[in-house]
Parts: sequence; C-alpha cells; structure tokens
Amino acid sequence: MKPAIWRAAELLGAEEDWIDALIEPAVSAAGAELGVKTLRGEPLAKQRRLLRAWLERGGVGAGFAEVEAVRSLLDPDAQGRPAKVNLPGDRHARRRGGRLWIEPAAK
Repeated sequence: MKPAIWRAAELLGAEEDWIDALIEPAVSAAGAELGVKTLRGEPLAKQRRLLRAWLERGGVGAGFAEVEAVRSLLDPDAQGRPAKVNLPGDRHARRRGGRLWIEPAAK
C-alpha cells in the first residue's frame, strides 16, 4: 500500500509542477491587476490556480478560503455587493472597472 501512495504522491507532485509552469506566464503577463471578464471565462480550476499564484506574487499567503473570497469578486451578479475582500497581512483585494488588484489596508 505504501509504495502505491508514494507513487501517487510523486505523480501528483510532477503534475503540480507542470500546471504551475503553465500558469506562471499568465500571472507574469497580468502584472498587478487581473481582468475580471477574462478570468470569468476560464475554467474553475484555472481561475483558482491563477488567483492563488497572483495572490502569492502579491505577497499574500493564499489558501482555499482566500482564493474563493477573491473569486467571489468575479461573480457577474455581485453588483451592489462590496467589491472588496479582506486578505491576510492587512491587505484587500478590490474590484473596480473590470479589474482586480491588491492593496494594503487603510491605517
């Protein structure tokens, strides 16, 4: 049983590296802001990967909860709801003008 688990872990680790290599150019090209409309058109798994990498690049330790909180800003029915989510490290993700960005919390 243990060898099968180790093999599975090795396979998943290699796939994780491959997916990260595919995501990195998109995150680099996006820079400090992400386009909401473009992100909405991506498959759910790619949205999550892009957001996690983008948040980490912005200095935010991002787990599932943080990624999903930011992903909620992509909801086209979010008009009238707050366009800001709190993030670790006294930061916020904001949505305005069809763009997402990270900013420090106001002091």
